[in-house]
Amino acid sequence: MASTLEGTTIFLALLVLGIWASQADCRRPLDEASIRAKHEQWMARHGRVYKDNAEKEERLKIFKENMEYVKNFNSQKNQTFKLSINRFADLTNKEFIRYRTGGKLVSRPPGVQSLAYEALSGDAPSSIDWRQKGAVTSVKEQGKCGSCWAQAAAAAVEGLTKIKTGKLPTLSVQELLDCVTNSAITRGCAEGNQDDAFAYIKENGGITSASNYPYKAKDGTCDKNKASQHAAKISGYAVVPENNEDALLNAVSKQPVAAFVNSAGKEFQLYSSGVFSGNCGTSLDHILTIVGYGTSEDGKKYWLLKNSWGTNWGESGYMRLQRNPGFAQGRCGTWLSQATSRTLHDELAAVETLHEEWMANYGRSYADDEEKKMHLTNEKVLSYFTGYKLPDHRSQSFGEDEPFRYQTVTDVPPSMDWRSQGAVTPVKDQGRCAVAAVEGATQIKTGQLISLSEQQLVDCNRGEGNNGCQGGWMVNAFEYIKQNQGISTESDYPYKGGDGYSCQAGNSAVQISGYEAVPANNEEELLKAVSKQPVSITIDASSSTFQSYKYGVFSGDCGTKPNHAVTIVGYGTTEDGTKYWLLKNSWGETWGENGYMRIARDVESPQGQCGIAQYASYPIA
Repeated sequence: MASTLEGTTIFLALLVLGIWASQADCRRPLDEASIRAKHEQWMARHGRVYKDNAEKEERLKIFKENMEYVKNFNSQKNQTFKLSINRFADLTNKEFIRYRTGGKLVSRPPGVQSLAYEALSGDAPSSIDWRQKGAVTSVKEQGKCGSCWAQAAAAAVEGLTKIKTGKLPTLSVQELLDCVTNSAITRGCAEGNQDDAFAYIKENGGITSASNYPYKAKDGTCDKNKASQHAAKISGYAVVPENNEDALLNAVSKQPVAAFVNSAGKEFQLYSSGVFSGNCGTSLDHILTIVGYGTSEDGKKYWLLKNSWGTNWGESGYMRLQRNPGFAQGRCGTWLSQATSRTLHDELAAVETLHEEWMANYGRSYADDEEKKMHLTNEKVLSYFTGYKLPDHRSQSFGEDEPFRYQTVTDVPPSMDWRSQGAVTPVKDQGRCAVAAVEGATQIKTGQLISLSEQQLVDCNRGEGNNGCQGGWMVNAFEYIKQNQGISTESDYPYKGGDGYSCQAGNSAVQISGYEAVPANNEEELLKAVSKQPVSITIDASSSTFQSYKYGVFSGDCGTKPNHAVTIVGYGTTEDGTKYWLLKNSWGETWGENGYMRIARDVESPQGQCGIAQYASYPIA
């Protein structure tokens, strides 16, 4: 019996070997003549010319190896993508990486803001393709120049420009190669980093068009005259939170994003079609642009990448790369811990941008960059762009034992937006002293919406803790309007953006009979008040996440020490069930959702998110 079993075992092993041999026979390489013929056809199709027969024979050998690799790979079952004998088929993988990449990964530079995209869950659509929205220019060919960093940066700016202006420019990659020279990392065709490109575009005031400064695929001298003829501009750039696929998804849902990948390996080099899930590391060497995402017909999630290797690579120059691979860094390191996926933003978001705008508004200049940096602190920015000041004697007793006319209100609707009721004037860019609550109360009572003078409050409402542009207490503003028997219109008493002007109060356009406080630390009572009229409230706006807010329901880190006054002009609930307050700010339309913020409602803390329920009051028209 033992002998029989042993013989059977040997037979089965021989049978398996026979099957392997049969499979190997099926995968035998084509004969030499056929290989040469295919190589000649390939050369003609791609315009490939060699300097002599020796080079041709060397390339033929590499071509043959790659051809065998493609044939064997494509014959395997259950692959999610295919390879092809593309234009890179006569290059070794080392040559390919040397000639066709060029990304240089560096640590995140200090001062670069991280956008709070991680707080935007629920806002992103299930799929997006920025090509279909006209925000992607044609695929470019970087040639034997490591310009991927410049190609990807230009593509991201092109997309953002289309989204913001409706116009899609084709921007100059050559300008970036020639003119980004103040970096120890970025060196033209040798290597570079997209952050340096974004920083240059910001500091240069923009970037010119490709037609004005055409691509040469080699380093050159910066043409400052051409570089001054701007076709697009940005105000800065920011990083997508690291190792956070949801944040990256939300970023790409809003605009194209420049991102590092690892393009090493023959599978990436010879990619042809499908959702790429092949072998690659996370040692990043190439930069391209994520221009969308989606899910294939068979349920595979992917990122849509625009490359700069011409239209004869991949899916007409694009790759669908596996999304949700099950590990934090992503397939091929698409989002690595060094914040390698970047996004642009052209809105008032970062503290540095706030400071720049303050300098422009007030004509402030510094002796040098060191003095500028010294003054650029969060506290100083807050002092210029907030301005709420709580008098000491009001901090402990606000709202106690005071009348609250909406105490017994029961007919509170599930949502309210006073903008749709015509009770909210346009967002202003005036920093503080909001009179929006008075404007709203007047419209509700009289049917007339009048834009009122904030400068009158700055100039005329002094004392009792109010110090013009240095800070004020909103209840004092209501008291002034009551005692003055009204307030002028914005057109009669326009905003000047600063102190030092004498009080010129004249004709009053609007009067109020008084004001009341909402019981402190009670969002239910606050809801009743907002259901009846816009309400002035205080908030802690000191966190960088608050200052960087762009959209979504804000639930980020913040304190409960009030330093800014805004107006609640509504409330509601998102489709995914998140309750929010609708705030009108006074930092201009480029902040937040066109000047507004949706902030979490009914939170665990009685003070509310960022202390929103601590000090609320409303005028009585």
